[in-house]
Amino acid sequence: MRGYQVDMLRAVDPVDGARLHLVAPPGSGKTLIGLALARANGRRALVLTPTTLIRQQWCEHARGHLRDVNGRPPRVRDHVSDGEDASQDDYGSTVPADLTVLTYQSLAVVDTAAPWRAAARERWLEELADSGQAPGGAEAWLEDLAAKNPAAYRSGISRRASAVRASLASLDADHLASLLHPTARARIDALVKAGVATVVVDECHHLRAHWAAVIHYLLARLDSVGARPTLIGLTATLPSVEDRSRSRYQALLGEVDYEIPVPAVVRAGCLAPSRSLVRFTLPDQQERAFLADAGAELDHRLDELLLAPDGVDFLVHTVAPPVDDLPEPTATDDDALTVRLVAGFDADPQAAIAAGALLRDRLGEYVPTEQTTALVPLLPATRVLDVVENLELLGRYALTRLLPVPGRRRQWQDVKELLAGYGYRLTDSGLRPGRSPQDAICAASRAKDVAVVDILHAEHACLGDRLRAVVVTDAAERSAAHRALDVLGPPTGSEERASRGGALRCYMTILADALVRELHPVLLTGRHLQLASADHELLDRLRADTGLELPAIDDGWTLRVQGVGAGTARLVRAVSTLMDRGAVQLVVGTRGLLGRGGTARPLTP
Repeated sequence: MRGYQVDMLRAVDPVDGARLHLVAPPGSGKTLIGLALARANGRRALVLTPTTLIRQQWCEHARGHLRDVNGRPPRVRDHVSDGEDASQDDYGSTVPADLTVLTYQSLAVVDTAAPWRAAARERWLEELADSGQAPGGAEAWLEDLAAKNPAAYRSGISRRASAVRASLASLDADHLASLLHPTARARIDALVKAGVATVVVDECHHLRAHWAAVIHYLLARLDSVGARPTLIGLTATLPSVEDRSRSRYQALLGEVDYEIPVPAVVRAGCLAPSRSLVRFTLPDQQERAFLADAGAELDHRLDELLLAPDGVDFLVHTVAPPVDDLPEPTATDDDALTVRLVAGFDADPQAAIAAGALLRDRLGEYVPTEQTTALVPLLPATRVLDVVENLELLGRYALTRLLPVPGRRRQWQDVKELLAGYGYRLTDSGLRPGRSPQDAICAASRAKDVAVVDILHAEHACLGDRLRAVVVTDAAERSAAHRALDVLGPPTGSEERASRGGALRCYMTILADALVRELHPVLLTGRHLQLASADHELLDRLRADTGLELPAIDDGWTLRVQGVGAGTARLVRAVSTLMDRGAVQLVVGTRGLLGRGGTARPLTP
């Protein structure tokens, strides 16, 4: 074992009943540490991991490092099991192995038959109230939506039911047991019955919500049979102190017992020394032009939606809603109109003021009706609405007039996209603040792709052929927060390849540079594998190394491999090997693929 691993094992004692909270950087060998601690405890053990990939890595490490009492590797399933290859007793029940490795999800399955719909409806009503609707109005609106657009109502209930299920962390053990799926309960029962007493939780920073509650339940079950369980938590990333679920995490694992320092792993040659640098960029000219013109576009869309007959009717009913036992107001019915004005301002003064201001401000821009002719002179003096008030008014219009009507779904989606471009998320319970257009454009700015090329030039000037670079992006392709993020065409000018940002667009920008093309860049994400058009030989080597067919289309600019996905793990290893050999000097990928632990990271120094 490495020196720092030995130091950790000497510093902690995995006795029965201990709870060990251990922190170690990526590449430090947390899997081997966990196996050594479980072996030191000496009892039947369970390892929980966040993904099936990490689960398999634990099994491979265990079969490679552990030995049975006769010194032989434990290759039979009775010793090491991933849960899917476990033995069964005479009654067909699963028998845990000496070391069983499962995913958190396999123990945290919630019974979908539980009565969540009532709780989901209550949550929806609370959200509507938070958005400014009166309780009676919120209830009436939900009833109206259920009658007029059942699909939208069912979708809203389903989403909120999922959110209620996700709040299991607040439940006690008995209540949690009643909500777990029978399969999950049976698996926990089998673990307890088999004498599992050591529990290793890998990537334990995930234990901040209902997964933590399930681990609490498992430990309580083991305590109830006198097992005095030993809990070993391993992570490289502690939860933020601002995380609201951190208290449950700390209640489970306590304070950190030992942390392996990064310099120790660097000295051992297992982690490259690093320095963090920042390159600042400004949005490009076209992006800055959009930000300058965004207000004018909003005015245009407001006119288009709220000054049409249905929009004007919505504004009138917001300012002066119908009142029971009163007729619709006319130009000569001042008393009835006054009553309605009072009702509108009592129900929602902010919305009534905004709708009234818009009516007065745009008086000459629509065809007046009998109602508006009588109403407008009674409204407060004209004032200019700010952007937020306009957006909130538009969101209320969409919620009131568009969502309840199935035939207006396209308009609902259009308004939703428009509001997203201005930093608001339109939901079926109202408007929620989101990312502003400035934030969205800066996050996906094309200037960043250009900066990547500049950085690679600077690194190549220093390192030459020794350069090995990885460009990590949030996603393969961003979902655009506004159409302004969709305007960039690729270097080839082909509209088919235009992208909203992320790894795909960055790769196209890189390929436009002659020097960077000489680095034989490879694009690799969960669904994409691309090489430069001239790199047919590299593609043949990937086929040979992976055993995959990798059919590709050569468009004269890139080699786009079709059907990537099932063999991604093999491709990551194969691309890593090519980087080792210097055949590939640059990889562009996503953090979801390249940022996972274990042996699948092509980050060879």
